[in-house]
Amino acid sequence: MASTDTSPVLRRMLAAAPAQSASGVAAAFKPFAAMLEKLADRSLSMPLGVTSVQQATLSRDALMQGFEAPVVMLRLRAPDGAIGMAGICPQLRAALIEVQTTGKIASTAVSDRPATDADAAICEGFVCDFFTQAQSVLDKSTSDPWAKQFTTDGRFAGLRALGLALDDSPLAHLTVHLDLGQGARQGVLRLLIPQARGRAPAAPNAGWKTALNDAVQDAPVPLTAVLHRRVVPLSDIEGMSVGDLLTLPRSAASSITLESSDTRTGPFKLGQIGGQKALRRVADIPDPQPVPPEPRLAEPADPGVAPDNHDTV
Repeated sequence: MASTDTSPVLRRMLAAAPAQSASGVAAAFKPFAAMLEKLADRSLSMPLGVTSVQQATLSRDALMQGFEAPVVMLRLRAPDGAIGMAGICPQLRAALIEVQTTGKIASTAVSDRPATDADAAICEGFVCDFFTQAQSVLDKSTSDPWAKQFTTDGRFAGLRALGLALDDSPLAHLTVHLDLGQGARQGVLRLLIPQARGRAPAAPNAGWKTALNDAVQDAPVPLTAVLHRRVVPLSDIEGMSVGDLLTLPRSAASSITLESSDTRTGPFKLGQIGGQKALRRVADIPDPQPVPPEPRLAEPADPGVAPDNHDTV
């Protein structure tokens, strides 16, 4: 029986194709574009066409200097802990929402608006399906951005949060221009894929001490942010009611400490980023300091017992 596997034939046809098609998709990205178009059609019944694909390799610093943040920035996480980003423009976000709520893409462009967690949740399924399909359909090499499986893990609140999360390693920046709704609108999908981890894993023969150190350094640690400590008489606490206020010194918001177990570090200053409370380090201390014991009220001396100041013979 003759084999029905047409993969070698398709690969030869793609290799013989012109370097750049009329649609603007380079031959190297044609399988990628076809996979993305079929994914949108089969999973969402969404008319989507890839008009062009560009890839560049950037450092984290170069990216942060000239990168325009997409409206929705989904966090991508690989099994080895590498962090990437899937950026979705306002028109693509609207199209993904429309096909999953009304079943079709509106013919008019939508106005921009801030991203929400609901937007991220609606867009996550499409991005996760993309990486799953890329793993099973596309030929992969170490130079392909889709060679590693990524899953979505929430969204970045802003460009600063993205920069803090990325490793200092080369990033594949993939820009995919899309035709949405058969010409109704145009959209852009951006992918930032780390090409190597910022810290190389320990060699198998490096010894158990190195392996243990790496495991401990990556272990999650609960942190407690302490604004201020003060001693309050128990009688004051018992007399408090709803609406009562405890006055803190003005310096409390700029002298916050982070504490975990018996170690603390700081001071930090209270601020805000992306609508959420945040801490910024404002000074350095030589080494982590032990957490001081909780303040306690001095215990009064027992009036019924006189101090013994005489030596016993």
